[in-house]
Amino acid sequence: MRIKAAFIPIMVVVFLAALVIPFAAAADADNPIPMMRRAEPAVVKAGEIVTVFGESLDKSKVADVYLTTLSKQVAVEILEQTEAFIKFRVPAKTDPGRYNPAILMVKEPMLLVQPVILTVEAASSVPTMSVPAP
Repeated sequence: MRIKAAFIPIMVVVFLAALVIPFAAAADADNPIPMMRRAEPAVVKAGEIVTVFGESLDKSKVADVYLTTLSKQVAVEILEQTEAFIKFRVPAKTDPGRYNPAILMVKEPMLLVQPVILTVEAASSVPTMSVPAP
């Protein structure tokens, strides 16, 4: 329980840093901070693909992407990555809920929670075929 109590203040600091750092970095145009602005679609089912749009999202700045809540982090599979967007698959076993994407920066070992909300719904169940008894 002590870990959970310590996790909340850390996440608050990281979230505030995600809001403040881009303004502080504005003077340093040679080293822009990655920033996500929106997710399309904003509501997905577990296992589906999402594209987040923003700035400075290329591989030279963003190493990994996670979906975060106050209590957990879920690593995602990056499918495509450019300066302007990152396309990733939400893992099929992701619990339903509201998540903020977070990025792990390449040059600084920092996880930045992004001001984007992604809602994950339960994955569609695959219908099973029933065979009639003879």
